[in-house]
Amino acid sequence: MVENELLERSLVPKTATKSVKWEPPDGDMAKINFDASFQQDHNTSKAGIITRNKDGLIMVACIYPSTNISTPEMAEAWACLHVVTFGEELGFREICVEGDTLMVDKGVTTTGEDRSCISNVIKAVKCKCANFTKIKFRFVPCSANTTAHALAKEGRSHERLEYWMEEAPASVEDIVNKDRIGIGNE
Repeated sequence: MVENELLERSLVPKTATKSVKWEPPDGDMAKINFDASFQQDHNTSKAGIITRNKDGLIMVACIYPSTNISTPEMAEAWACLHVVTFGEELGFREICVEGDTLMVDKGVTTTGEDRSCISNVIKAVKCKCANFTKIKFRFVPCSANTTAHALAKEGRSHERLEYWMEEAPASVEDIVNKDRIGIGNE
């Protein structure tokens, strides 16, 4: 019983973790957050992609469906590829890409050989990077990626590619407005 008590105490975090929130991009850079909703029963995923400026305003949002997706990691990797393709097609030259999957972030930011199950998609992402003047990839915790998560979740009820210019579905706009309240007030 004493051993169980000691074990339980050692598993309790010593310090409370601070919730990280979305932060605006540097200068005139566009920040693109992404997340994926994986549907294992159909081998599909929906990427939620949202681009915001330094004021936290939505520039463009997108739900991008993918088929033949076998794992959640593959869904996130494809979402990242959709982000760089999306940014390129919209003519952005400087972007900051944020997602909440460490495996994807490590894949796109490391230079060594990638032998993971998502290596081919990561290689495609890296090839597209040359089309930007400046591109940054950042891993963020889920608490800083809530808009993209909400958009990916919303995507489950959409069957095809959908775009919103300077707006997003109401559930996503509510989160954006809450994020904007905190900009500059901390």
